[in-house]
Amino acid sequence: MALSIEVQEDKDCLLSAEDCLKVCMTSDALVYQTGDLFEYYLYLLDFIVDHVSDMGNSILEVDGVTFTFISGANNPSQNQISIAGDIFMNIYEVLQANWYVSKNYEVSIVFASGILFKHKVCGRLSAIRIYNIDAGSGDIDLVETSLNGTPQNFGFYENYRVLACLFCDGVLITELIAYPQIQLTADECDVLTDPKICLEVSNFVKDCLSTPLPSLAMPIGSPIATAVPTMVSEVSLVITEAYGADSLNIHGKEETYFIGDVIGANYCRNLRADNDRLEPYCPESTPQQFLYLHDADTLFCRNQAVWLYLYTGIRENYLLNITLGIYDNNGVLIANFPYALPVDAPMLELQASLYFYSDQMLDFLGVNRSDIGKTTLQVEYIHPDTLALIQTEEVCFNYYKKDCCDCDLQLVFLSSLDTFTTIMAKCPVEERLNIFQKTIELCEPCMPSTQSRGSTTIDSRSYIELDTYILNPQNYSKKVLRDFYASKEVYLLYQGNYYTIIPQNQSQTLYQKGQRTNLKYTFRLPNERL
Repeated sequence: MALSIEVQEDKDCLLSAEDCLKVCMTSDALVYQTGDLFEYYLYLLDFIVDHVSDMGNSILEVDGVTFTFISGANNPSQNQISIAGDIFMNIYEVLQANWYVSKNYEVSIVFASGILFKHKVCGRLSAIRIYNIDAGSGDIDLVETSLNGTPQNFGFYENYRVLACLFCDGVLITELIAYPQIQLTADECDVLTDPKICLEVSNFVKDCLSTPLPSLAMPIGSPIATAVPTMVSEVSLVITEAYGADSLNIHGKEETYFIGDVIGANYCRNLRADNDRLEPYCPESTPQQFLYLHDADTLFCRNQAVWLYLYTGIRENYLLNITLGIYDNNGVLIANFPYALPVDAPMLELQASLYFYSDQMLDFLGVNRSDIGKTTLQVEYIHPDTLALIQTEEVCFNYYKKDCCDCDLQLVFLSSLDTFTTIMAKCPVEERLNIFQKTIELCEPCMPSTQSRGSTTIDSRSYIELDTYILNPQNYSKKVLRDFYASKEVYLLYQGNYYTIIPQNQSQTLYQKGQRTNLKYTFRLPNERL
């Protein structure tokens, strides 16, 4: 027994759990025999032809379908065969016209003395004979037949199935069973194409993945890189095949198949454009891109936290060489700060924006925070497997010339790349405190004729609801705004703390050609003031 696994030739170095992660196989052990078309000869000897009776006694029978002989012309609709003229040819013509015979057999003449019945479907037996022949001394049963070969059905092993264990980073997640999809040829003698056995694992892999809220730890010196191993998982299958009753299984050899590194990015392979594939985020790309949503011309607040995510695929110790560039408001480079960080994870979260530049670092460089108009970040690392020098793209962060208001809201959301990023909203324009209560009526005793004793509260909740507007929405690309409003996970970042919020926008027009749109955003907070 041997399984042959289809390998996807154009597989990205990174796969998305939102794609159809399907592994398909074929097996040379599924079919244990192909079928044979059964052939049956009926020899019409002169003795038979000369002695068939037109009195309704002589009968030709094909699998229980009877044909009688008459003195008149052939009557195929009544299964009646004429004994006038060439009886042999008459038999052939009536058989050809019969629905059952033509459906199940290919009928042909052999040597002008016999008829060949060839089954159209494998493995079928035949019962064909002529009987009640008038031999002059009474009717006799006479069967003159010859068999060619042995009828053989198409066969595959009973209860054939593929058993698989799904692993994420070497940890068993679930066990799977798949059955083949078999399509037979028209004659049921063989399979039309090699039966495929497919396992779809996307939903199980999603349980392996999560993106934690990004680090807010303020560095003393340089910004830090944080390992986020739960964002990517090496997914593999251990596969074997089995057949037979559950109590007596026959198993094949186990094989391991590596599906690859998977992230939770919501990029559907069947719908996304070619430039939205995941290859640019792989080390093989030159230069490698960060998993990052914003465009190069986006303007950021100086107090806005932005993270970059880098996939290296490396699961051993290696070194990142990071270079920070600092520019003044006129775009002139005023400081260059290289530093190195040891890491050991395939996915990294890097503190990237000015928000994470410590005062100690800026003092060391002799730079005033208010003089900074732009910063850049670039990473290099040596891939230990290929010893190739990998260089990332240089990401640029442009800042507003004026500081953003202290009351501006920084909203952190999970994007379609399964990474967290931020968008800025204006100071709240309206704040409401809402209280929700659920009560029941009391009575003593609880009888229809008794008076009510009032009511009591069984559930009481309160929350703050805030209305705000996106700060300069034209500053953000449509994909950023789309991801923000569609995100299932949004937080408020305020004074170094995350606050869970509940978006309340039912619908929102994000873009309308030729018009400037004010994008409102409404959300709920727990009953506490910021």
